Amino acid sequence: MYRILVVDVDAEKLAQSRRLLEQHGFAVLTATGGHSAMGQLYGASIDLVVTEVALPDFDGYDLANYIGLVRSDLPIVAFTDKHNLIEGIFDQVLHKSTSDRALLQCLARLLSRARIPAAEVDVLSQSSAQKGPSSH
Repeated sequence: MYRILVVDVDAEKLAQSRRLLEQHGFAVLTATGGHSAMGQLYGASIDLVVTEVALPDFDGYDLANYIGLVRSDLPIVAFTDKHNLIEGIFDQVLHKSTSDRALLQCLARLLSRARIPAAEVDVLSQSSAQKGPSSH
């Protein structure tokens, strides 16, 4: 089971993300800011990070730079409503209105690039294709 760290200040969005990802077989850790996310990186084995860019204490850019120093192999997906992000910091940038299906496909693609066993990534891709589109 793959462990995804989801970082967002909005408790409702964290709960929605947790439900979606757990329904698709992920173990989910959550953090409400950059500093608590940094603590999670030391306390658990994490396969991928999904973060809001606009965090109050330690923004998504700072978090991505920190992850690059301590876990350069860890894929990072950023959620934002802005269009002018710095290129190359995140593995993928998604708009906040991205569908659940698109998010799951993105995770499958990034996990397969991170050399996670193909059989498990295929299950994710098939699962998201069967669910159909929905909003995130």
